[in-house]
Amino acid sequence: MTNTSPIAAIAIALNTGEEGTVPEWIQLLPAGQTVAGYDGRTWLNDRPEDLLTMFDRRPSGLPIDFEHGTEEWPDGKAKDIAGYIVELDLKDDGSLWGKADWTELGREKVGSRQYRHVSPAFFYEINTNRILELTSVALTVDPNLQLTALNRRGPSPEPNTSESTMDKEKRRALCRSLGLADEASDDAIIKAVEELDAGKAKAENAAQMPDVEKFVPRSDYDKVVSDRDTALNSLKQTADAEIADLVDQAIKDGKIAPASKDYHLAACRSGAEGLTSFKAFIEGAPVLAMAENSGLDTVDPGKGKAALSADQKKIADQLGLSHDDFAKDLASDKGAA
Repeated sequence: MTNTSPIAAIAIALNTGEEGTVPEWIQLLPAGQTVAGYDGRTWLNDRPEDLLTMFDRRPSGLPIDFEHGTEEWPDGKAKDIAGYIVELDLKDDGSLWGKADWTELGREKVGSRQYRHVSPAFFYEINTNRILELTSVALTVDPNLQLTALNRRGPSPEPNTSESTMDKEKRRALCRSLGLADEASDDAIIKAVEELDAGKAKAENAAQMPDVEKFVPRSDYDKVVSDRDTALNSLKQTADAEIADLVDQAIKDGKIAPASKDYHLAACRSGAEGLTSFKAFIEGAPVLAMAENSGLDTVDPGKGKAALSADQKKIADQLGLSHDDFAKDLASDKGAA
């Protein structure tokens, strides 16, 4: 298990200009993979690109506070904010710089040169001392400030051997924030903190490598959606063609009038219930009387000429005319009309 410490910092001289001016960009980490504190401790910065990635995931910029006020336990809320780091830049030499958006208070304190040093705070792996993520930036008057102790130098404390100097109220607040009883032992507190660290690392890994049983690559998802849409469109086109054939056949059979074609098409396409109802209707519907005597069943679409109906043939016979001549006369009368 990889353990992380949420509190570590170094101090770097603030690159201020003439009095009254404030720098737009400030150095946050020095060049090189080894970052050394003034008290002799060192950290590993061999993956500076990861710091940019973690910064981009933040919902807002890194706070610039005074003397690490945002890192104080338990609430971590600084009363005064000097500004925010809104952009990071990794230089060719490996040094990390931040673009500062200063508040009026920050401009006053830096411009008057009351604060001449900057100290970034960061998470780091306990077993490798690798820097994982920047958490805040502090203006400090003490270039030897180390955030592990907040106000004094010294080596990293051994958690199992250090005697707690925390007052009772702060200890109770710590226990409650960890979900422990007010009088929890040191070992219980340390275990709870380690579980939180493990949970943080797990959450970061989950963000980088999602559960394949719950998530799929975007390209695979898009292909499935595309294939689904293609299949649905194909099925819809097939269904529309079948409905059109069914309605046309009903017109040909004289079960419905041609003028009602659009109505029946819409009813059939409204859903399975509409199509079922139409099929039941035409199955039991009688042939329309006008369809029986219309002569439509004798129309020759290819030639555009209609044969005589039975009644028309009888009339032609009574007049002593051939069926063809009578048909031509009818066509002539219709054209004249």
